[in-house]
Amino acid sequence: MANPDGEIDLDSLADHVIDQESETDNDSAVGVDSDAVSTTSLPKFQYATENGRTYHVHDQGKCILPNDAREMERLNDMHKIWVNTLGGEISLCRESDTRRQRVLDLGTGNGTWAIAYADAHLTAQVIGVDITPTQDTWVPPNVQFEIDDIEKEWTWKRKFDFVFGRDLMGSIRDWAALLRSIFNNLNPGGWVEIQDYGYPHPEGTEPPPTKLLEWRQEMVRASKALGKRIDMIEELEDLMMKEGFAEIRCVKKRIPLDNSSKNESLNQIGKSAADLFEAHLESISMIRFKDGLGYSIDEVIAYLSALRTELKKNHMSAYFEAHIIYGCKPVQGLVSEDPV
Repeated sequence: MANPDGEIDLDSLADHVIDQESETDNDSAVGVDSDAVSTTSLPKFQYATENGRTYHVHDQGKCILPNDAREMERLNDMHKIWVNTLGGEISLCRESDTRRQRVLDLGTGNGTWAIAYADAHLTAQVIGVDITPTQDTWVPPNVQFEIDDIEKEWTWKRKFDFVFGRDLMGSIRDWAALLRSIFNNLNPGGWVEIQDYGYPHPEGTEPPPTKLLEWRQEMVRASKALGKRIDMIEELEDLMMKEGFAEIRCVKKRIPLDNSSKNESLNQIGKSAADLFEAHLESISMIRFKDGLGYSIDEVIAYLSALRTELKKNHMSAYFEAHIIYGCKPVQGLVSEDPV
């Protein structure tokens, strides 16, 4: 919901999301049974404005990405890029797809994926969870949004058949703990799928020094300093195995930025991703550079200006790499029952 100035009215958005503190076992949301409700681990919503952007503030500080109208536009555009990257699909995990009754979307953002999944699976109950209330107010009857911190204890009363997470790298402190929560809250035979688009890679095993390469290295360094690494995707398969997941599959899709592919659709996807990346460089870099590396706001702006100049002037070979990893909770030796 936007106000006349085009900015998101965060208080109004918060009103439509279930206030988990006031829910009881006898309450229910439209189209969703009461067992979906969990107890929130978050205090009253707080926001901070910095350099013209709005950020959600929680007990560990500011969120790394904004939660304003411009960020919602970025999420919408990123959803379209993902759908094109996956050939019109929103998920690659097809196992037991038609039998899924309870679906959880982690870090749902503005809820675009949750709504798309619910529209395509009318018998499924879809819950989107995020730390900040930025979801659409008009949703299908089989969608519910909840505000909570997925890195704290999960308190849903019923387990899920499918758990989905997209572009979470750089927002999670402890991936092993998160995967453990997912595993413990999946029904036996249930699946998890994690998607991550990542950031541009210069071509070659030893690419020449460029501002883009330097920026990527700084982003990795900043994310480590903040305790929320952006480069965890390469370690995710091993972590999933350690937490007990089986039938793990990894799919990588390489998207060029320089129109070098013989596949015109890939070139179009790459151009869209590159344009979106350049347009939102500041929002994905600002908090990491400032809070993680000690840059001033002016220093971040100057740094990104130099990077944009390089991107526009130089024809460099670079690519995005989309990762899709999914696996299941084994059935053998487990009893399918809801927790007490």
